Amino acid sequence: ARYDKKFVNDFFWVFGFTENYSKTVPNLMDSINKYSNRKCVFYSINYTPNFLFQTQLESDQFIFRRIDMEPGKLDSRGRDSRIMNSKPVILMDAIKSFPGKKFVHIDTDIYLTTNADDIVKYFDRLQNYPLANSHIHDVMYISNIKLVNKTS
Repeated sequence: ARYDKKFVNDFFWVFGFTENYSKTVPNLMDSINKYSNRKCVFYSINYTPNFLFQTQLESDQFIFRRIDMEPGKLDSRGRDSRIMNSKPVILMDAIKSFPGKKFVHIDTDIYLTTNADDIVKYFDRLQNYPLANSHIHDVMYISNIKLVNKTS
C-alpha cells in the first residue's frame, strides 16, 4: 500500500542533472515527495539513471525525460558550457511537452522544505514563465545570443 497523494495542477517543478549530480537527485526527489503536492519533471542529461524504474513504480509525482546534448567547449575548470547552460533547453522541452503548464526550475543540489509550494502565492504578480533560479555565474545562450546575468 502507498499514500495516495492529491496533486495540485497549477505548476510543475523541473530540474535537470548529469551523471555527476546523480547522488544528489534522490535527496531532492525525497524532499519533493515529502513537502510538495506538485508534480515534477526531471531531466537526465546524456544518460538514464539507475534509480529511474524504482521511482516510477513508487510515485506518480515524477515524470522522467531524458535529453541528449552534444558536447560543448570546456571551461578552465573542465565544465562543459552546454551542460552548464542547459536550463533554457530543458525548460523549452518542458514547455513543448506540457503545453499550457507553468514551471518552476530548481537546482539539483537543493532540498525543498515545508513552504516550497507557497511560491504559488506570488504567481499573480508575475508575468513571465517559466521561473528559473539564477546564480552570479549563470550565462544563458539563446538563439546564438549570449545573455550574461549581471548583478550589482
